[in-house]
Amino acid sequence: MEIKNMQELVDAIKRANENHCHVFGVRKVDSKYETVNAGERMADSYDWDCENDTSCRNTTGEMLGGASAINVLVDDLWMDGSDDDEIAEEIANAVQKVSLYFGDTVYLVAGESYDYGNDKDEIIIEDAIALAKVEMA
Repeated sequence: MEIKNMQELVDAIKRANENHCHVFGVRKVDSKYETVNAGERMADSYDWDCENDTSCRNTTGEMLGGASAINVLVDDLWMDGSDDDEIAEEIANAVQKVSLYFGDTVYLVAGESYDYGNDKDEIIIEDAIALAKVEMA
């Protein structure tokens, strides 16, 4: 799975980090329900109705209080250009993991605070901002 705009994504994380965003994730959405441009706020995610095995969009309407995403683990990186390869690797790992989710569009997102989600590597980013659309080759 090759990402065409990887350097753009790496640069977007470094710029956002300079602007006090320290939480990054990859979010997959259905463009029928959500389409955003870079810099726009992502919609909060619906919770999952475990009893009915479906999105709460279809049942209770319960929201998570942020946008669900797969964590891009860059907390321990300097983001000074010396670790661009590591940032790219973390983005690629998150894109691979999010491929299992429903949707047709993948975004790199950022925020200042998060909580853990129910799924492995899932975080819920409060007031998440789209940094860029991930373009697959």
